[in-house]
Amino acid sequence: MGTKEKTINAEAVAQLKKALEQRGAKTVLVRPGDSEPSLRDRVVKANEAQADFFVSIHANAAGNSRGYLRVSGTSTYYKDKHCYLPADIVYRKLLGLNWNEFGVVGNFSYYPLQNTHVPGILIEQAFMSNPYDEARLLDGEYQQAQAKAVVEGIEEFFIRVKE
Repeated sequence: MGTKEKTINAEAVAQLKKALEQRGAKTVLVRPGDSEPSLRDRVVKANEAQADFFVSIHANAAGNSRGYLRVSGTSTYYKDKHCYLPADIVYRKLLGLNWNEFGVVGNFSYYPLQNTHVPGILIEQAFMSNPYDEARLLDGEYQQAQAKAVVEGIEEFFIRVKE
């Protein structure tokens, strides 16, 4: 439909920030507004803030060679094995929003996940190249439900590691 990824991601981040803060979390945006800090600058900001957790929000896309209209679903990514648990928990929560499974991917080489000093995950919300996925990602009610699912996943992770 031609929506820019940054538009969908910005709304997802705004909803997640709001949901986290409603639960008492302090949030730090490493890419505020329509800014374009380098990946290194994002890592520095997260590390300087002494964050407890790092979340990177994205929207996926598939090329024509893969039959982009058939490719749909949500996925999470992590770098180190100690981050599998939060990636899996958040993934399961997102699947509860009726997405196709696209997986939990480990050893993912994304600079912020490699260089932040805290557990972190990357979320590929869904496929912008799929009109159904894109339409859902543009829906405000869906974005609120997604934010709630991610927050519940993060909370569950912290409860489980505290035990």
